[in-house]
Amino acid sequence: VIAIIIFALIIKKLPTSKLWSKIILTKTSSSEEGYVSSVDYSRYLHKEGIVLTELRPSGSVKIDDDVLDVVSEGSYISKGEKIRVVKIEGMRIIVRKI
Repeated sequence: VIAIIIFALIIKKLPTSKLWSKIILTKTSSSEEGYVSSVDYSRYLHKEGIVLTELRPSGSVKIDDDVLDVVSEGSYISKGEKIRVVKIEGMRIIVRKI
């Protein structure tokens, strides 16, 4: 019973204490302040490019003079082959051989 009472007092007083303000992060990182969590690759969707390194299934391609790390749909694609971006999943660019 005493432990429950002490626990209830801690729960009630902790959010307003100085210790709580030192433990909890109050600042946020917003895009208005220049913080970016990930790059938007949607501009590459349905674009074509050339394979720079063999894709088995990941490697590098060149699209619009940009070198990108991509993943094929699972198949092996040789160096020099033409590819098309078929899907963007966050930071992952998925390509298919043309």
